[in-house]
Amino acid sequence: MIKDLKLTFEIIKYAPKTKTYIVLGIVFPIIGILYEIMNVFKDYGLMMGGYFVALTPIYLVQVIYAIALSQLVQSSSKKKRLMTVCVSLVYSLFTLLGYIIIAVIRIAGGYYNGWENIESLSSGLVITVLVMFFMTLYVHIVYRWMIAGYLTLIPLIVLLVSSINGDSPKGILLLLRSIPFCANFPLTLGICFCLVILNGFIFYGLSLALYNKPLSERVFKRMLTNG
Repeated sequence: MIKDLKLTFEIIKYAPKTKTYIVLGIVFPIIGILYEIMNVFKDYGLMMGGYFVALTPIYLVQVIYAIALSQLVQSSSKKKRLMTVCVSLVYSLFTLLGYIIIAVIRIAGGYYNGWENIESLSSGLVITVLVMFFMTLYVHIVYRWMIAGYLTLIPLIVLLVSSINGDSPKGILLLLRSIPFCANFPLTLGICFCLVILNGFIFYGLSLALYNKPLSERVFKRMLTNG
């Protein structure tokens, strides 16, 4: 596993627009962390932090896909491993790291606020994990079938719009807060952690299942050009 990660990070630097994606990979987590801090400590009702943090691994996946489309990798015996094992390890590692960051911020916020709004803290974690699941589905589809990939974002947009106002008593947020385990923050932490691990296995499973469905160079070049 460590060998695969080292190999992946070594070849990432040869991908097109690597510097751009490194910058985005730094900026987006910072934005997500700031949103989380404003939501948890200042009670601004912003629950977008999980989205920005979950979006970060997508840029790494895009860099790896760019490498996979090169002629050198296409003719390599390690192509399948790069497109399945390596990309899954990188995605899962950074997704787990993102979840840990969100969890730590919400734990600190809970202590800061005296654990007054446990359901809100818990529902934010659930939203983060749901976003990660949608991102897993999106990234496997959009580079093969662009329109279908964009359609997978519709439920995600609905979820995010419904959760922008953290104090709203209506819609999806109310449904999430009504989940029994959301009243138990430590239990929510554990369940969401397990779901993040499961998400990594789902990513790997989809990578294997869709491996023989080639990436669309036309779709990929268009998205790469647009950043």
